[in-house]
Amino acid sequence: MVRFSGLPPIYSPTGQWDDEAERDVVGDWIAARLLGTGQLAALLQQAATPGSFLRLGELYLRRHLINRLARSQAKNLHARVSDMLSDDSVFEPASADGHWQLAGQPAQPWQGTDKELLAAAWRLGHFEVVRFRDDAKKLSHVLEADDLRRFVAGLLQHTGCALTLAQVVRALVLRFDLEPAGFEPLEDHEEVLSAQVDIVDDVSAGRAARAVVAELTQRQVAILRCQLRDFNVRETATEVGVAIGTVSANQKVNAEVLSRLSDEEGASRGALLNALRDLLFIESGDS
Repeated sequence: MVRFSGLPPIYSPTGQWDDEAERDVVGDWIAARLLGTGQLAALLQQAATPGSFLRLGELYLRRHLINRLARSQAKNLHARVSDMLSDDSVFEPASADGHWQLAGQPAQPWQGTDKELLAAAWRLGHFEVVRFRDDAKKLSHVLEADDLRRFVAGLLQHTGCALTLAQVVRALVLRFDLEPAGFEPLEDHEEVLSAQVDIVDDVSAGRAARAVVAELTQRQVAILRCQLRDFNVRETATEVGVAIGTVSANQKVNAEVLSRLSDEEGASRGALLNALRDLLFIESGDS
């Protein structure tokens, strides 16, 4: 299920897919998710047939791996930012409760929302994100040291507030999309979807998703990825490297293709969007 499903080696705990890695991954998933949070009961209730149970099991195992990778990247950033705040003279403690500020610039603790924190992070301009190849055997460190320092200092400057280590890391996670957008796993047995899953519908949606991608240009697919991540037009333009007008024009093309292959008001649109997320993020190995 794991080794031959197209997931890059970065998702393996050993940096490669072999029998040992598969056993580790499946064992962790069973303990942490299927039994630990009651996801097995949720899967059994959702699946209408043995085939759909296997399909859903593979899907949620993939999501478990993606979530674990995102947490690992955030953990790495947490350690790097912690060392930076402690060692770099640009920063100094603002209080005894873990808030940090720019040296010589007293500031009050941040009281804003995640949305406001993300807005401040976007105002910092462009950063060259470090993306390792799909066959890499270690995690990308997201930002080089100089860019990470510029991000942290800029965030403190733009918010005008003292921030905790957790708030800085949260801004990094939000700004660089280190949370697997659109792939919320079943959290516990109480959060069971009411609708049964039919394997035939799932397969049809997958075929429709491939038909959508086949009709789009490479640029339109890149813009569609951003749409599926709920990027706004400006964020999409920055991510893809095109003008805002180009984004808007291509979003209209994407909408026309989606409309031909699904009913915007019906369940088929949701099924198609989920299948596109699986195709463009999970199957391609993107996080």
